[in-house]
Amino acid sequence: MAHQWFGNCISHLENKDVWLTESFATYYGKMFERSLFGEDYYENSKNDEQLQALAAAKNNNYPVDGSTGGNARIYQKGSLVLGMLRYVMGEREFHDAINYYVVHHAFSNAETADLIRAVYEATGKSYYWFFEEWVLHGGEPDYKVSYTVSDDTNGIRATHINVYQVQETTSLVGLFKMPVVFEVHYKDGKIDRKTGWIENKYQEVIIPNPDKKTIDFVLFDPGREIVKKVAFSKSFDELAAQAVKAVHMIDRYDALVGLRSSSVETKRDLLIRCFSNEHFFLTKAEILDQLTDDANDKSLSLFKKALEDPDANVRKEALKQLSPVPVMLKTEVVHALRDSSYLNGELALQNLCQFFPAETDLFLTLTKDSYGWRGMNIRMKWLEIAIGAGKKEFIPELVSYTGPGYEFETRMNSLNVLKKLNYADAVVIKNALTAYLHWNGKLSGAGKDYLSYFSQQDLVRPMIREAISSGTWTAREQTSLNSLLNSFN
Repeated sequence: MAHQWFGNCISHLENKDVWLTESFATYYGKMFERSLFGEDYYENSKNDEQLQALAAAKNNNYPVDGSTGGNARIYQKGSLVLGMLRYVMGEREFHDAINYYVVHHAFSNAETADLIRAVYEATGKSYYWFFEEWVLHGGEPDYKVSYTVSDDTNGIRATHINVYQVQETTSLVGLFKMPVVFEVHYKDGKIDRKTGWIENKYQEVIIPNPDKKTIDFVLFDPGREIVKKVAFSKSFDELAAQAVKAVHMIDRYDALVGLRSSSVETKRDLLIRCFSNEHFFLTKAEILDQLTDDANDKSLSLFKKALEDPDANVRKEALKQLSPVPVMLKTEVVHALRDSSYLNGELALQNLCQFFPAETDLFLTLTKDSYGWRGMNIRMKWLEIAIGAGKKEFIPELVSYTGPGYEFETRMNSLNVLKKLNYADAVVIKNALTAYLHWNGKLSGAGKDYLSYFSQQDLVRPMIREAISSGTWTAREQTSLNSLLNSFN
């Protein structure tokens, strides 16, 4: 429905303004999911978006408003930018501005200037500075944060928070002006909160502490409202307190990430305690990741608990991290063969056959009627293991799945499995060629990968050339296949 509004009801005028369509649709889809699945889910969605935006920034600093920005900017970063606009403007003004924009541009085309104008006309305030730094220019702020505690000449104590913007400034990337929330959490459970506008290379934010309370931990931008990189060094005790007490899931997650460099012996009990307190898979997955190589009975008991977690994503993370599968958890992994998540069933089958190879026939028998979903994922893993174990009688079944009688994901999966098994024959090659010529880019890519792999083998390369020369193709298909052949040389 978000795409109906932003894309059909209002369409972007030029390619450079495509973010108006995709960012709005991504943002409002995310907001709907927030209302359905809750705050933790929403914060995880923002985390995924930020990871993609920052990954794109490693390649270039193109702006959101530009045809060369790439998907991570017109979808994920643009979605985050709209969230930051809401954060800066406030709920009421943001609602009024977007409503004004939609009403005045319904059933027509729009460009970024129209949105900027709508915000001004709806609120009477210019937010051009915001669009200039977040939409029309590129990059993200890179903050370096620290704090000290000191008493003034009158003995009045305060927390001095130092903020540096350390990103390289260029014609595309400047200093960022944003309201940032600072929180000082004390041992007694109380919190001092202050919002400061950070816009210079260096700024100090002072939070009075007249009662001289002991600091537990300090948060910079709690809830991660701002797209940014940040370096904020904290002690183990500060990270531990934040991991247990921070209100936002994403702040607890950041604390857990900060504990990665600590020894397992130092953090084991803390992580186990945090796991019991958490309800969302992101934090639980981070804990499992940090304990994956720990053979201590406490950690193994935690993995047992994770394998029985009601959240399939937590069970999935436990199955992914168990390498090898400890004997004491073998029973739980066997139970996972019948997991409600087909992906978990596939992972369980793979792990059991890999780490208990003498019982491969048993595990294959237990799952012989399981097919899964998304391209028969469990059956594909089953066939890969069975054929790899010498059961060649199942090759014809796997080969049949490469044909046009099956949907594209089944064809992709079967081609990938046959590539792993280093198997090629005339039937598979023909099916790989039709896959390569398919309009679906994913299936076409799988066909090309298979053919490119076997083109390097002297025994198979002539089979590919024969299949092309003997086939009946349209002129366009023949041109595409000739291009494929040339890429083999």
